[in-house]
Amino acid sequence: MDGATRLPHKLHPVDQLLQNLELVKQYSPGRWRAKCPVHQDSTSKSRTLVIFEREDGSASFHCHAGCDFDAVLGTLDLQRSDLFPTDTFIHQTRYAGKLRKNLRLVIDRSREAATIVEIGARMLLDGEQLSQDDLYTLAGVASDLREMLDV
Repeated sequence: MDGATRLPHKLHPVDQLLQNLELVKQYSPGRWRAKCPVHQDSTSKSRTLVIFEREDGSASFHCHAGCDFDAVLGTLDLQRSDLFPTDTFIHQTRYAGKLRKNLRLVIDRSREAATIVEIGARMLLDGEQLSQDDLYTLAGVASDLREMLDV
């Protein structure tokens, strides 16, 4: 190094989101679930916030309980601009070509989602009462399935 002060490396957008969340669990490549910082309290164990990384390197999220996007960002002390990659990343990937969906990944993610739906259905058939968080999770999984199949 030539002695010049090096600027701190900006975290990748999805990493910035994940480091500020609780109960983060990756459930497929580029997709995570976590506890929503807006509506869930410290005792909550469910993961209603879905975080995903797009092909362009940007990050986004959706709360299946309906929390406002900007409210979640504000709670995490982030701005919308933090969800987009640096110019360097964009330049490096500009000519990489559009990535095609990996059919194996879609099948694996669909299998995982179908298992969650099956568990919820069996619980209902057995007369169990599902919690509000369980219902949000089922709604989220259904949304995920629709998104995966939208090729």
